[in-house]
Amino acid sequence: MQWFAEGRSRSATHIVIDPRRSPTARGAELHLQPVPGTDLALANGLLYLAIRHELIDPTYIADRTCGFEEVRRVVRSYWPDRVERITGVPVAQLDEAARLLGEAPTGHDAHRTRRRAAQQRHRHHARLHQPGIGSRSARAHVAAVWGVDPDSLPGPGPSAYEMLDRLGTDGGVRTLLVFASNVAVSALHATHITQRLDGLDLLAVSDFVLSETAALADVVLPRTQWAEEAVGGGGGHADEPGRSGAVAPQGTGSTARGPLRSADPLRSGRAARLPNHLR
Repeated sequence: MQWFAEGRSRSATHIVIDPRRSPTARGAELHLQPVPGTDLALANGLLYLAIRHELIDPTYIADRTCGFEEVRRVVRSYWPDRVERITGVPVAQLDEAARLLGEAPTGHDAHRTRRRAAQQRHRHHARLHQPGIGSRSARAHVAAVWGVDPDSLPGPGPSAYEMLDRLGTDGGVRTLLVFASNVAVSALHATHITQRLDGLDLLAVSDFVLSETAALADVVLPRTQWAEEAVGGGGGHADEPGRSGAVAPQGTGSTARGPLRSADPLRSGRAARLPNHLR
């Protein structure tokens, strides 16, 4: 929080998007509280306003993005009144957020908003790596940083969705370890991906809650939350000091399915597909 406070002392403007009134949100210039699960509509609505008010950077878009005209067509259906009905965020707040992002002196947040909207476009089509994405100049820059020949860099691989769609199939992933992610809910075509998860030889999930994905797993590995962890100095970030856990780990926990630490490998006959040493 100290970095946010320091930023505000230098006239930084903070926009927080969170359904909850969190401590970070309380200190923000603008707090948008969308209905959970409507962040895509909110992102598209902000881009709609940025385009309408000419707050976008055409040169940046031309140089750094691909397929923006398709994005423009998609967001035409996210006019402010409709976005308010979907997300619960008032039109006045949508206008203010788009203006603040579009008029940011560095343009960093505005670029991030446009990039996020472009990512939504890829998600709509379930193809994160479209042909032609990644210019030769960008590849040359990366190669120069790494000190390698640009032609030695690998081309685009399968997208995250394509890998999920191949789970349990010939040529696809057969064993999956998931860390703190609920792909059974968050993935595109979630019902279909849930069926693909069921086709795995082994699904292991590490999480601190029994999520929908964890409930499908052969093995569930309970983990501590951040307040239960003792972290040494650094913690992966140079500016993060060491800290001790605020509370002791709360044990295995229990659910309607029994102790969280013992998964249910017999569900849906999955145990018959497990190697003998994993049954």
